[in-house]
Amino acid sequence: MKRLLFFVGLLLVQLAAAAQPVDNPYTSFYGPKPGHWTDSVRWSNVVNIQNFQGATMIERFNLAQDAIAAQGGGVIFFPAGDYTFEDNLVLRSGVVVRGETPTVLHAKNDAFAPPTRWHFPEYVPSFTGNGTPNSTAFKRISTVAHAQHVGLVYIDINRAGISLRSQTWTSVVTPKGTTQRSLENNGNFIVFGVRNNNVATPDAGVPDSSQLGWQRFCSRFTVNISVYCNRNAIVSNCRVNDFNNNTARPITDDSYDQPGYLAYRAASTSYEPVADGPMARFDYSDHYGIGVNRKSMVTFAEPAEEPGAFRPGVEINDNWLYKTMRVGIYACGLGLEINRNKIVDKANKIVYLHPNGVRFQTNNAATYENRGIDWSGWNVTVDGNDIDVTRHRINSPTGYPSVDGEGILIQECCGGTSVNGAIISNNLTRNYIGVYKMRDVYDVIIKNNQLFSNSIQVTANTNNADYTLNNVIIDSNTAVSGISVNGTRGGTPCFIRRNMGSGNLNRPCHVVEQNNSGFIINTCTQVPARQLPMAEFMPATLDTLIYFPAPPLVLPVQITNGDPIRIELWEGTTKISDVDMLSLLTSWPIPSRNQDFYLKLRAIDQDSNRVWGSTVKVRVRDLVFTHSTRQDEIQQQFSVYPNPAQAGAWLKNSSAHAAHIEVIDITGKSLMKTQLGEHQTLSLPTNSWSSGLKLIMVQTKTARHCLKLQLN
Repeated sequence: MKRLLFFVGLLLVQLAAAAQPVDNPYTSFYGPKPGHWTDSVRWSNVVNIQNFQGATMIERFNLAQDAIAAQGGGVIFFPAGDYTFEDNLVLRSGVVVRGETPTVLHAKNDAFAPPTRWHFPEYVPSFTGNGTPNSTAFKRISTVAHAQHVGLVYIDINRAGISLRSQTWTSVVTPKGTTQRSLENNGNFIVFGVRNNNVATPDAGVPDSSQLGWQRFCSRFTVNISVYCNRNAIVSNCRVNDFNNNTARPITDDSYDQPGYLAYRAASTSYEPVADGPMARFDYSDHYGIGVNRKSMVTFAEPAEEPGAFRPGVEINDNWLYKTMRVGIYACGLGLEINRNKIVDKANKIVYLHPNGVRFQTNNAATYENRGIDWSGWNVTVDGNDIDVTRHRINSPTGYPSVDGEGILIQECCGGTSVNGAIISNNLTRNYIGVYKMRDVYDVIIKNNQLFSNSIQVTANTNNADYTLNNVIIDSNTAVSGISVNGTRGGTPCFIRRNMGSGNLNRPCHVVEQNNSGFIINTCTQVPARQLPMAEFMPATLDTLIYFPAPPLVLPVQITNGDPIRIELWEGTTKISDVDMLSLLTSWPIPSRNQDFYLKLRAIDQDSNRVWGSTVKVRVRDLVFTHSTRQDEIQQQFSVYPNPAQAGAWLKNSSAHAAHIEVIDITGKSLMKTQLGEHQTLSLPTNSWSSGLKLIMVQTKTARHCLKLQLN
């Protein structure tokens, strides 16, 4: 009998081990992504929490962390069930905690409810004396300093915020002010498939010296899921603050009213009790939802000043979240992705207290930072989101609305970076889209958004100075209630085209208005008499740039006014090299390796030493570089003469290979296409061409080359 029980127990252990997931949940959800950093997590190295015993859940958890750390990192698996933690959790480096995979995988589905459930202490308020100590609740899940490969996957977490952030910081003085900078080389953080409710941090300023000791107020700077690291942060497929908005497993909202709450009233210079408890509600959703790599920063930050704002690999995709104050998603990064999220707000919100919880709100121009998405960084994508943000009414259902309510925004204040590449597309937003007071704005596309009678505003000018707009395109948006574009120092060509809506359309004169319907098209605002320098890569589209031989990369450049041109090669936020040039054509060496590079074309205004221009993104991994002895031969065996030419020119093929020939001008216009047989010479119809540089494209079966012909 004992032997039978032994084998039954062994079988149960083996079955439990077999049930433990060992796949990469990120790629299982999104599909294979070769080379993605999540493949470096040791998903198959799993320990089961049920195999660790202890007096408390935290003791068991730490024993499991010891075990997985000793094995070089991996996963702690929590099977389906309820687990109660009595205090904060700290994740060690290399530890990912994973729950049972839910039946419904998509967090935006109202039936999403991970079967692994973590419970933390509830705050039970007391309305006498100094109240219930804050230490009894308000717990956090954090990480150690310098952590790598840390995460939470498929867990329902109630009453604990997630704060996977750097722990060590230093003050740095920059030309724009003093800022805090992380000292850690941490990264590869993932929060995936997590449900999170009832998160708050009591405001440290409440109670103040004149309020009652039991008063509490939710800090508006609380964040449900907060991540800060040097590289690679994923917060995706999570469900935040859904409370009863869940058909599978509703969760009680712990928010509570505070009758007798005292607040300062300026008119009487005294503290008075609120008229009704709901006017001073401790609300567990009056704060940020998801924040990644955001902190207090210098204004208009550049990479040298705020490197933490330009970290690569930030993905915030496919989340569902509800919030009643502040910002739904608040993030920055280089190549930041904020895609396909659903952000929900409470209708008919009324507010009586200032966000600090100390005084009554009497200012009709008050802001509660109600916002859907607040982004910063370079080369940002905000695509396919569904956003509904509600503004507060001040003191009554018919009071003034709060001064906020943006759907998608980057702004001058509050830690905005410079604007250098953004695509805002395919969003459904019941609130306006804004690039607000952002100095020189480069390379922004706002396209195919539906705004439900809200506006689009792109403003480069600040309160103190005028700035430029460069390569801004507002295209094919619908249900737009007005478009306002402002950059009175001019810039490179911009376009407002094919939009549908109503209201006023305002722009400076270097912004081209085309085929918009329903708007009142106002007379454009004149830019300064001296037009700013303008330069473009020609041909205009990336796939028609001339990549032969490669490397180096041949960049045809057109200069429109004779000012110097600066071309810069960047890898991420690092400038590799640059050159100032006056010639119309240059060859640029691009390393043929698996990296993303950015070619930045800048025209330099000699009068003010300001730099304008736009960015052409060249993904080196997408280019096919071929170089062979055959290519060297084609370079030697095809020639054009005389060069420079005046009356006529000939193209000679000295090889034993036929070739396809195309001649284009510097604008990319095709002048002729023909075939040139082996050992033949072709007379070029130069009399029908204008003077200037011509590019002769030679393509054989095995190689291709570009010849330059100057016509005088």
